[in-house]
Amino acid sequence: MRIGQVLLEAELISPKQLSDGLEYGTAKNIFLGKVMKLLKYVREEDIDRALHAQKLIIMGLSPVLAIRALKRSVKDRISLEQALQDEHLDTLCLAADSLKDKHLRCSSLELDNDDSLESRIKNGDRLLVQDCCSEALAQYQQALSILEKSPGADHIDHCPVLLRLGNTYLASNSFVLARECYEKVLSIRTKSLPDDHPLIAHAYESLADLYNAQGDGEQAISAFLSALDILEKKFRRNWARMRQS
Repeated sequence: MRIGQVLLEAELISPKQLSDGLEYGTAKNIFLGKVMKLLKYVREEDIDRALHAQKLIIMGLSPVLAIRALKRSVKDRISLEQALQDEHLDTLCLAADSLKDKHLRCSSLELDNDDSLESRIKNGDRLLVQDCCSEALAQYQQALSILEKSPGADHIDHCPVLLRLGNTYLASNSFVLARECYEKVLSIRTKSLPDDHPLIAHAYESLADLYNAQGDGEQAISAFLSALDILEKKFRRNWARMRQS
């Protein structure tokens, strides 16, 4: 989970502030945490708390628990350690044990060693099935890098890998990154396919799953209705062709 998402999900910044911060940081080649302090969106001590929470998530602490503790730490102006104790620190021990088990499970998988696109995707799929999300992400990112070396940065052939990346981010509760992947898939397919193509509906369904996971029922319903509208349009056109034949 990136620091921007940690800050966003802890409600320390708004989506607009995250977008502005990423744009500013990219232009100035500055890390996002420093940008948030420079723009005075987040206090320095709260950035430190967020970085600490991010490190614990990487170590295996439940993101839900980490974000909840971070919110409490900021609200009550206490250390993250104290907030974690208030939120039951024994969960951290369970997370560490779970991380060890996951590492053993991931390391026991037989993965393809060649650097082909097909192997990267196949390895990612195997790892994701075993809930080895970070390892699966690495494989899918390598696959996307292979695709991006060919002409056309927004080629429709990129969509299956982008969807896998989005699904993996979603499984890791990395909602901002998942949304970026799904929206890119939707943009590519909308430009490349007929307006009633089922693959465009599928892209909307992926966004709906994301919104549902975030608890945003209104946006989830809107995305599902968009998918349904495309499928109904396809059905009506097919029906009209059948009647004419």
